[in-house]
Amino acid sequence: MLARVVENVYWLSRYLERAENTARIIGVNTNLLLDLPGGIAPGWLPLVDISGNRAEFDTKGTKGEERDVVNFLIADKENPGSICSSLTAARENARTLREILPWLRESTGFRGIVRLATPDRSKSITITLWADESAMLESAEAAQGLGALAAEASGSTRIALDDCEVTFFEGELSSKELSR
Repeated sequence: MLARVVENVYWLSRYLERAENTARIIGVNTNLLLDLPGGIAPGWLPLVDISGNRAEFDTKGTKGEERDVVNFLIADKENPGSICSSLTAARENARTLREILPWLRESTGFRGIVRLATPDRSKSITITLWADESAMLESAEAAQGLGALAAEASGSTRIALDDCEVTFFEGELSSKELSR
């Protein structure tokens, strides 16, 4: 069950990231076109190349004009990289999580998960949070599978699974305290 949660959280974040990145390249290209002197237009087809979906776009039989490219990148439900498709997939993952997480909290003592990753996602640390030590120990077998699945889903290599005590601090620190 926990492995399914981790996988859904991972894909939820990937789909949202894809939608955000697609929106960003459309926005950047729009601003570029507005800022360039008249007569200079880099066009819209490079955005399809950036998205990695040129072969799919070419099957549409369009001319590659602004309207065609923007529609393909934003609203084309047949394009898995479109904003619409990415948000639909993210919503489905969120719906699944909404059903699973309350059960996990009530029946297993699971409280949450935190994943820290390098920008290129080549290294990551996944931290699971539990109500108490006994809940964590009861889930040890599931945690082994969870670690393996998280590594596989993120393309990482799983190195170790350790039990650690987590200390949480909430409050404000002065710049003097932060420099220590």
